[in-house]
Amino acid sequence: MWKYDKGEHRAKHHWSKLEAGFEGSNKGAIGKCPNDVSLEVAGEVLNRGIPLQGAPGRNPKKIYAVFRGVIYEAAYNNNGDFYHAYPWRGDLQGRPCLPGVIIKQLEEQAREEGTEKEFKKWWKKYGQ
Repeated sequence: MWKYDKGEHRAKHHWSKLEAGFEGSNKGAIGKCPNDVSLEVAGEVLNRGIPLQGAPGRNPKKIYAVFRGVIYEAAYNNNGDFYHAYPWRGDLQGRPCLPGVIIKQLEEQAREEGTEKEFKKWWKKYGQ
């Protein structure tokens, strides 16, 4: 089971809206999470996520999951053995493509969640 860090010290990922989105910055788009997601729900989403495997015997560097039709990417925090997630978008410069097998699994998560329509809309807007 992976542990979730809500990232209270990371103000850049917080905003007052009830939906996920992005805000511009001088370094590019910053993913913003809905403000109504509890720590418990975030942990549940993380733990049904799909790991992008790293080195054998180590925690995955990234975990991907769908919540409300939005793709989230969780990054590993080496300092505390936790993950912090944020909305994912594939159209940012220098971002590697998601493997097709992960995309298919994310689409299946959206189908199971009943948010396939929202997922497809997110993918069309932010996918490769």
